[in-house]
Amino acid sequence: MRHPSADVARYLLPAVNALIARELVEKYGLKRSEAAKVMEVTPAAVTQYLKLSRGGKIVEQLEGSEKIMRIIFSLARRMRTGKVNSEGFNLAIRRVCREARTLGIIPCQP
Repeated sequence: MRHPSADVARYLLPAVNALIARELVEKYGLKRSEAAKVMEVTPAAVTQYLKLSRGGKIVEQLEGSEKIMRIIFSLARRMRTGKVNSEGFNLAIRRVCREARTLGIIPCQP
């Protein structure tokens, strides 16, 4: 039996990162290298997120939830301005996870 957190790591986090990358690049006009620095990933990872090579499996499902997208938009905005720390990031991810579980998108831990 797979632990529910395995699905979070494999599907949810990459999808959230894909949506954050898109927000940083398309909405805020950051270059991929700048978005990578903000997200603390490589520019190649940002490219993969934007192409949905990483995280693409459930992006559409997350986009279907207004509540999840509000959390992601807020998180991207705070990341861009440097106003989010690891605690704030983790809190936002837990909120997304809780909502994704409620909607049946992915089995997450409460």
